Amino acid sequence: MDATALIIVIVVLLTIVLILVATFIMMRSGGRKSDRPVGKKAETKKAARSFDVLAGIIKAKESSASDLKSALDEIITHHGKIKERLGTTPHPDFKRYAGVILAICRHGNTSKELILSFDKSLSSKNPKYRRDIDEAVQKGLNSRGM
Repeated sequence: MDATALIIVIVVLLTIVLILVATFIMMRSGGRKSDRPVGKKAETKKAARSFDVLAGIIKAKESSASDLKSALDEIITHHGKIKERLGTTPHPDFKRYAGVILAICRHGNTSKELILSFDKSLSSKNPKYRRDIDEAVQKGLNSRGM
């Protein structure tokens, strides 16, 4: 093979490799959130808080009625679906929801509308847990000591 032909083949192969590497880098950086333009929806959308953080807000005695309502709404929106039952027994995660129900029933800044709204929303998202949710609400209301 001629030396000129060998140099041309090497240059062509290097060009192809450079194009592939550049394409790979551009595709990889295109998936990052920081490189994407920020629109109006991204500015108004709040990051979802964890269930434990929201439960902490509900259990805090200094939380206002509006804090309670926003935390309960966020639980329904982002964490409203309870995992499937294990046969006839509730999933162990249900205990967390029952704890929130008890806390909201016992809280000093709660109202009956808030309790009923949360009960109705959680029951509609989890029809298989309707009886368990109603029992938890009943226990919470009975524990108020009024």
